[in-house]
Amino acid sequence: MTKPRSIQIAIWLLYIRLFMSAAAVALNLRLLVNPSAEENAKYKIDQLTGGQILMVFVNLLLPAAAVLVTLWFVRRKKRMPAILSSVVVLWFSASLLPQLEMVLGVLILFFLFSRTAKAYFLDQPIPQPGQARAAAKEVGETADGADAEAADPIDEADTLPAPRVRVDPEVEIRAATPEDAETVHSLMMAAFEEFRAAVPPSSALDETVESVREALRGGEGAFILHEDGNPAAMVRYGINEDVITFFRLSVLPSRRRRGYAKRLVKWIEQFGIGRGLNVCRCKVRQTAQKNVNMYQDMGYEIVDQELVVRETGTVKALTMEKKLGV
Repeated sequence: MTKPRSIQIAIWLLYIRLFMSAAAVALNLRLLVNPSAEENAKYKIDQLTGGQILMVFVNLLLPAAAVLVTLWFVRRKKRMPAILSSVVVLWFSASLLPQLEMVLGVLILFFLFSRTAKAYFLDQPIPQPGQARAAAKEVGETADGADAEAADPIDEADTLPAPRVRVDPEVEIRAATPEDAETVHSLMMAAFEEFRAAVPPSSALDETVESVREALRGGEGAFILHEDGNPAAMVRYGINEDVITFFRLSVLPSRRRRGYAKRLVKWIEQFGIGRGLNVCRCKVRQTAQKNVNMYQDMGYEIVDQELVVRETGTVKALTMEKKLGV
């Protein structure tokens, strides 16, 4: 999910606050190591004890640590921890320019409490003024690094005067069999069509119904997500020792932004845990930063990278893993 303006501004303000904390530490180090006669007479630096010096630097480093923790919580979309740590940032507004630091702290809290920030933390669609539906597309994960991502929906504006009651669709995930090869292939083709012009194009477009059927017969697995009884998304997987690897995650373009991609990934993780597996793995193109961010938000880490060379071009793929049951 793209960060809303409120989150972007809050992050920039946090970086400014971090810079001010670093400047305060540097200034105090300079005073301690090489004070002038006037500074020594004013601050009585030569009379400070070790304990007093330690307390000074603890008070200087605490706000910097609070800023770093807040940035980490924002990245991980932990709303309440981010707000609490930003309160700590506001509390320690007394190093270089206390008034400015206090203003920065208040602004950070203001932006973290905004409606768009709340939607970001909850993985909900970002409210867009004058629009009933956000048009941004998210890209999820595949075996060669291209895929279709999804978040939650925003209802279109009702043209009738009376408000429309929203009815959530019935969603069910089922295991695929070789007889479902045509459905799996159809979902994959619809989701990956937009990557036909990519360099190189996704290898998913080279697959056929028969190749999918043979893969399902040969030990590969797949799950199909049904919305109101109709196939809307799917993911394929393979198991090797204690690792489950998912790929070809596909969501129909007309069913995106409903959280189906993440739901399928979580389903794969729970399936792996139920089988006693220890690692869930996937691959993503390095250039697909939105993909990388989505999986990092879900707890995945980059463990390897490789250069994939094809006749149609080259692409750098990142291997990402998550420990299961931790």
